[in-house]
Amino acid sequence: MEEIIEESRITPDDLMSYKKSEKLLRMLSVPDYYSAKMADQQGIEIIMVGDSLGKHIHGDEDVFSITIGDMAYYSKIIGRAVSKSCFITDLPFSSYSSGPEDAVKNAKFLMDYAGVQGVKLEGAKDYFPCIEALVQSGVPVMGHLNLKDSFLNKFGGIPMMEHQKNKDWNMIISYAKKMEKLGIFSLMLECVPAELGKMVVEAVDIPVISQGAGHHCDGQCLVFHDMMGFHEGFVPKFTKRYGRLSQVMGSSVKSFVDEVHSHRFPIEEHEY
Repeated sequence: MEEIIEESRITPDDLMSYKKSEKLLRMLSVPDYYSAKMADQQGIEIIMVGDSLGKHIHGDEDVFSITIGDMAYYSKIIGRAVSKSCFITDLPFSSYSSGPEDAVKNAKFLMDYAGVQGVKLEGAKDYFPCIEALVQSGVPVMGHLNLKDSFLNKFGGIPMMEHQKNKDWNMIISYAKKMEKLGIFSLMLECVPAELGKMVVEAVDIPVISQGAGHHCDGQCLVFHDMMGFHEGFVPKFTKRYGRLSQVMGSSVKSFVDEVHSHRFPIEEHEY
């Protein structure tokens, strides 16, 4: 009888092999069951439940209203869909802004309740103690750096460009090195010039995943709803729309409205 070998789920530790082999990582931020299941089946290495669901699912203006309860709810759902990909979730800002103790408690809760394999934490030196505490407690951590100062200014910020490189670029590189020493398994780099992305990749041994950090990085991440065109509103420059689902869905809803109005739906084949 032929032995059936089940494909095991990718772990955070496995991701290092991609950097060593120069295989590129694909990562998606996905907020619902069927989208996550499709991404898992299509070979996405990392599926994340991102706090961007605050905007895409809840309709909020930003991500700061998302709570640990929200992340637990959606992570539990996504966890049922993922069987191959590495599965992580964002720690929402409110779950670690008060310090390392809450960061560890909330991350452990997400791992126990939803089965996530690790967490992503955004922030620089002010949150190094949280990263250190998480790693020491056995929680795999993906770091997240950008030049937008999004946690210093809740209205967001503008990525720092060429003329600011001496100060801010060196700061990002030093932060990346420090976070690697603290034990993160990978780093997301968001909204920075491609040249800086290349410099960070060369400065650390862990995988660096780009969300608007250029093609030199070890992997690329997009938000599912943005790349699939669920809406026609603003998307960041780094996003490529691979679909225009809002147009397809809008056309379908209009057809439903028209067919019911004109008595073309339902017809005999739809009736019992």
